Amino acid sequence: MIFDSLTHCTTRGKWFDTHHDASENRLLKCLAQHNVDKWIISGLIEPEANTFVLDVSAKYPKRSFPVPMIRKEGEEGLQLQILNYVRKGAKGIKIHPRFSDTSLSEKWITNLLRICQKYNLAVFICTVPRLHEFGSSTFQDNLIRICINYPDVKFVLLHGGYLHVLKVSESVRSLDNVIIDLSATLPRFYDSSIGMDIKYLFRKLDEKLCIGTDFPEYTYKDVKSALRYLNISWESAEKTGVLGDNLMNFLNFK
Repeated sequence: MIFDSLTHCTTRGKWFDTHHDASENRLLKCLAQHNVDKWIISGLIEPEANTFVLDVSAKYPKRSFPVPMIRKEGEEGLQLQILNYVRKGAKGIKIHPRFSDTSLSEKWITNLLRICQKYNLAVFICTVPRLHEFGSSTFQDNLIRICINYPDVKFVLLHGGYLHVLKVSESVRSLDNVIIDLSATLPRFYDSSIGMDIKYLFRKLDEKLCIGTDFPEYTYKDVKSALRYLNISWESAEKTGVLGDNLMNFLNFK
């Protein structure tokens, strides 16, 4: 079972100011090439981008798990925003602190989590902090705090804590409502000390891990290369559930 924990696609195939092809056609081609069974498809901060992702996902209801990105709003606006996405097929929501220019300690995040708890929505959080938070532990501390304070909400920690993947993973290891996603972090940092942290996590916490591509940033070719470098076989990663079963069971998306 292969369940890509993070993909994106856009209406025109543009991916910010890069040369990456984020088109629906290329995404589907890459998924087929690597025999991917299911995938998370994430939206962006603009409502139009989220609508597009929900429309794409609707074509593959048993395979695609759509996660629109939520804009910063007041409680009433959040309620309307989430209800709109749920009616269109959203199965979870995504918080992106950098794109929202927000701290995880802000009031609107608390309001959002309460709404997600009410509607039983999984919450995907990008764990790459804003630039001015990179040198501080505040972001990681807030991240861990909300995972503890909302035990009835399922959290997928996208990129696993990024530069702080070991700290974050060890801090949430006993929490049943959290899974650690290694998309982007694994293929980006595999040959650094972070790669050694990830290898440790495979040995000690494999039941809490999942891997995605963060398409179009990376593909499974990059993931496979990173795993080989760390002497982790593709077969063992699949057998232990890291490639798919862990995430499928966590989200109960079967």
